[in-house]
Amino acid sequence: LGLRSAFFRLHEGDVCSVISGLPDDAHLFLRALATLESPSGGEYLFRGERLDFSSYANLLPYKKRISYISPDSVLIGNRTLRQNLLLGRIYFENRTDLELDERTADLCRLFEIGDKLDMRPAQLDMEDVRLAVIIRELTKSPDFIILERPRDHLGYRRFGTFLEALKNFLDSRIPAVLLSSDEGFSREFSNREIIIRDGTLAGPGQERSGRL
Repeated sequence: LGLRSAFFRLHEGDVCSVISGLPDDAHLFLRALATLESPSGGEYLFRGERLDFSSYANLLPYKKRISYISPDSVLIGNRTLRQNLLLGRIYFENRTDLELDERTADLCRLFEIGDKLDMRPAQLDMEDVRLAVIIRELTKSPDFIILERPRDHLGYRRFGTFLEALKNFLDSRIPAVLLSSDEGFSREFSNREIIIRDGTLAGPGQERSGRL
């Protein structure tokens, strides 16, 4: 249906669970938060700064501060996992001689893809590609996290490892917005509910002040 007259604020420590009768509306909302959809009106404020959607380059400094983990998230196919994980730093630091930082290397070992860093996505199974996306997004040192259908393409054991990494972020009160068909997952992690009904946002806490 699209989102009409949407008003949303995200506060430090918020973990918002999104509920919608139409999956496409929820997906659109998450993409809008990730700055992947341009608003037809109104404004998007990031820590008080109004974002300029007229150019993709204008948004890059903000995109690097948002972790968006979604089944739609992809790697660049003609680059190795290592190159994919370094792309953001290569762009912002304007250097090509970079090595993985310690935090990224630790996550690669934790998720057991450290020996696959010189392989391309097409050479790997979907779970390994998904894990590389998760590592890329978590190592942004994000201001907030967007998590869409986290169980997709992850087996039970590796999903458990991912949850442990995610908890470290949430324990530090980094806000998050999540969409999951797993009600147990949503109940465990969320402290706020956002309901999308007939193209509008509703739910407890909508009037709270905060940041986004």
